[in-house]
Amino acid sequence: MKSYSEERKFEVLQKYLCGYTPQRIADEVGIHRTTVYRWIADWKENLKSHTLAELPIQDMGAILTHIAELEKLVNEQNQTISIIHESHILQSVPLKHRLDMAMQYLNTCSAKQICRTFEMRLSSLYYHIGATQKETRYQQKENLLRFEITRAFEDSGRRFGAERIRLQLRNHGIRTSKKRIIRLMKQMGLYNKSPEQSYYPMSDTGDLKDVQDVQILQ
Repeated sequence: MKSYSEERKFEVLQKYLCGYTPQRIADEVGIHRTTVYRWIADWKENLKSHTLAELPIQDMGAILTHIAELEKLVNEQNQTISIIHESHILQSVPLKHRLDMAMQYLNTCSAKQICRTFEMRLSSLYYHIGATQKETRYQQKENLLRFEITRAFEDSGRRFGAERIRLQLRNHGIRTSKKRIIRLMKQMGLYNKSPEQSYYPMSDTGDLKDVQDVQILQ
């Protein structure tokens, strides 16, 4: 492999820092472009192991060049964002959908940044967050209640109706209404096999009290 002096390498890097393409450098210096690419790649890799104070002046030029490229990219992105907001295209998306999309960025972006991006008020975002958390807690409670209702129903041999299940749950420290139990049992398709007998005691006259379990399905 042909060897080159450090001065030759420095000449290549100087031209690169001045904006020359690797192909143009190869043509002017008379070195194969593969070698030029390798020198540039090695030089960039070497930059990672130095602090700014340790870099020679020519390497500082590379950093300034890179900063200029980043500034150009940022300006282009800012122009794109401005076009989107000035066109008000986001307003064609329902607020509920924008709020749902915004939720996935809560852990990585600030609330103010999210609201600017999706064109919404900060109060709307906070309200949506609270409503979502409340809904989640309600769903968790519903799922637990479904499990307990199903277990009580199956333990009774599929005989208990809503009122007896309510009493069973209360004995286990779970308080809920019979109406809610009826609704959940209907959703889960839990129907007792026969009309449930009254759990109330007989009156002195031998008549049943005028309170019967509400049967889900006769």
